[in-house]
Amino acid sequence: MSEYNELLSYFFNEKLLYRSNKKKHSKCIDCLEDKLFMEKSAPVDIEGGRGEIILSCGDTKSDKSKCGNKIRIILPIWSSNKDLNFLKNKLNKMINWDIISEFIDVDPKLIQDNKETIEKYNEELGKLKELFNKYNSDNFKKINKNYEEIIELKSLQKTKLSELKNPENKSKVKELKKDYIVISEKITLLFREIKELDIQDYYLTTDPEIAVKNLDFRENSKKKKKPVKKDKPAKDAPKEKPDKKDELEQSNQDKIKEGSNVTWTKDGKDFNGIVEKITDKSYKICCKPGKKSGDKGSTYMIKKDLVKLN
Repeated sequence: MSEYNELLSYFFNEKLLYRSNKKKHSKCIDCLEDKLFMEKSAPVDIEGGRGEIILSCGDTKSDKSKCGNKIRIILPIWSSNKDLNFLKNKLNKMINWDIISEFIDVDPKLIQDNKETIEKYNEELGKLKELFNKYNSDNFKKINKNYEEIIELKSLQKTKLSELKNPENKSKVKELKKDYIVISEKITLLFREIKELDIQDYYLTTDPEIAVKNLDFRENSKKKKKPVKKDKPAKDAPKEKPDKKDELEQSNQDKIKEGSNVTWTKDGKDFNGIVEKITDKSYKICCKPGKKSGDKGSTYMIKKDLVKLN
């Protein structure tokens, strides 16, 4: 089903692009006709007929031509409880010609046709019931388990209620009420769990068929961009000289080591201290006013480009 879902996504994505009315999405390269998006329903007059979706570059009758069908999917068939009810109603409305034939003459062919129809309906009904049970077997187990617990709790609840009404249990009323409430809450929870179960109403009876999968139209529609060439510097172009200021800063940083006495300015105030540790971008400098080395929060973390050797 993953491939089916992928192609459905392609189909509707291309249809959305086509509806943007932009020329680049209207037709495939080298195809004269606009793209066609077809969604066919299952034919009513053909038993077992299937719906289809088709994306074509113009020739919807061909699965192989360059401008023919690019995506063609024969859609899956899903059944539901409505189908079950439909078959049940059909069976209930069938005329029992066997019984009627005991009182009046009935054409044998009519009786035989009637039997064949009933057999056909029963066969289809059996298949749908089997699928319904297959898709919901875990849910049914959960429902049965919960109902068994509910029946036991209902019986226990009835016993507690009888004990509450008994005058001899006046001293236990508070405890019995508490037990009754706990049992009621458990019953409510079990019913809620049943109500929240995800019962599958629709189930797959016939898998989809990928008749055509030719996605070259997507590749053709993507225009390849030429790589942008970077301008090469002229041979005689003068090389940029390094900034003297940057050289001095780098030289200054190279001289600063752990234990160096340094100074820096922040918010218009001058500070100084001893470098305790050097990281990639900062100096860990000691010490803050009122602190000594090793105290918690005694150091500053100052960016290297702000610090100078004292």
